[in-house]
Amino acid sequence: MANKKKKPAGKPVLSRAEMRAIEEKKRKRTKIGLIIFASVAAAAILTLSVIGIVSAIINSERVDVMNDNLGKYIHLSPDDYKNYPVTVKIDPADDMAVENALIQALYASRTSDEQYGALVYNVADTEPKRALGAGDVVYAHYIGYELDENGDRIYFSGGCNFGTKLKASNSIGIGSGGFIPGFELGMIGKNPWSFSSLTKITDGTVKAGDVISFKMLAMYSDGTTSELQSYTTVVDAKSCDAVYGEGFAEFLIGRSIGDVDESFTTSSISDKSGKSVYTDITIEAIYDRGDMPMTVEARFPVAYEDQSLAGKDVYFEIFVEKVQYYTVPEVDETFVTEKIGMSVEELKSYGDAGDSLADCYREYLRENLKLKAASDSESAIIEAFWDHITKVVKVKKLPRGDVNDYYNDYVADIKDYYQRSSSSSDISLDEFALTYLELEAGADWYAEVRKSAELGVTEKLIFYYIIKEEGLTPNETEYAEVYNRVVDEMVEYVLKYQSIDISTLTDEKYQEYRALIIDSYGDEYFKENTLYEFAMSKIVAMAAVTYE
Repeated sequence: MANKKKKPAGKPVLSRAEMRAIEEKKRKRTKIGLIIFASVAAAAILTLSVIGIVSAIINSERVDVMNDNLGKYIHLSPDDYKNYPVTVKIDPADDMAVENALIQALYASRTSDEQYGALVYNVADTEPKRALGAGDVVYAHYIGYELDENGDRIYFSGGCNFGTKLKASNSIGIGSGGFIPGFELGMIGKNPWSFSSLTKITDGTVKAGDVISFKMLAMYSDGTTSELQSYTTVVDAKSCDAVYGEGFAEFLIGRSIGDVDESFTTSSISDKSGKSVYTDITIEAIYDRGDMPMTVEARFPVAYEDQSLAGKDVYFEIFVEKVQYYTVPEVDETFVTEKIGMSVEELKSYGDAGDSLADCYREYLRENLKLKAASDSESAIIEAFWDHITKVVKVKKLPRGDVNDYYNDYVADIKDYYQRSSSSSDISLDEFALTYLELEAGADWYAEVRKSAELGVTEKLIFYYIIKEEGLTPNETEYAEVYNRVVDEMVEYVLKYQSIDISTLTDEKYQEYRALIIDSYGDEYFKENTLYEFAMSKIVAMAAVTYE
């Protein structure tokens, strides 16, 4: 994961400074000519001045990427950008994914259940009601785990929301898409009154396998400390010791609720060096999960932030406290025409003869999931391409004028963000920049921006080098088609951001907005992005892709 922000890698976008450089292109050659002439005429000038003149020439150098010889800046061989190996992980468009997409579509059209109204039912205090369905809302606690090769549970960090007071139950809309695939889907058809509830025990001793809450002070070997705070853990060596240190689970076993232990010392926490000490360790509660918790199977997306869990099949025990019932529509002709925006005949084309509308809709959703996977995989290939190519490219030199323009533009942006920030009166520009760029305290953020500028210019040179070498520039018809699409996509994005409904605009008004947006971004911006959109898919097609 990147530890700093930078302009998007791999997508050459003209900065304001670059646009100014284009306007000054003709004058640039004249200026350099005058500098050279002046240096020759002033034969008696001091050496220091000559060095300053040469430096000025170097620092003003800018590249015309379409017409200049880019080989004097970088070197790439065809082997560098052809058949480079890329492994892409994609979320499968399987039955779980399809059903997950279906309940999300139904959830968006839910209405209050006529039989149960808007009431919220407490599972502990009311008679059993109907089983859960798409659209319903539950208030629940949960704990998640994966299975190792032996079938033993490993409880993962962040997968438990028990909390010390058992008042932090999550509101979960079944079909809302708020949880990972399978979590909401797995509750459908299950009746909360048929499963175990979660009970907080405040008197007793800790046993292996218990889920407990405890509080303690932590003093880490790197000098950092934590305040006295509460934690929740499963008293299991595989899960507990990985977080708190080897032997901590065994240390907890047999401890009584309410007792305060002096300290525990560990030297095996993976992200700390040396010894860490925990003090004032107090067991607050033990949670009884009963004999039959509601269990669902789920799957983390392949792009999940925590890559140790990405793409994994996992399980959750769910303990429902309260339920609010809703009704979702049937997938019938009305739903197809009003909610999906298709004719029945169009939807039936996705299924086989005799399939129900619901089954045809499932196939329609499956096709859309495949299209999304294809789009996501192309993005992953592009990211892998830039990661690969920037490592193998041989940079001979960079046009310092372009780097300086990029650098100055980026610094100006950060200063502008700082001035407009509500915290500008409380912190310095340096503090703001470090936070904005996600850098450690004391880092040289100007140097990091300089690195980003050099990388941005390098990527731009690489892109244009390849399209020139491989002849990947569009003809007039291709260019016009892609250019108009790029502009229209930007217009749609901007108007949507401004809450303007395009469908209500006259053609004349739309063209007015279109011209305004082209003028605002600059035609060069759209020209360069047109080249990128046209050529990049052809560049990534050169990769040797393996899908998992």
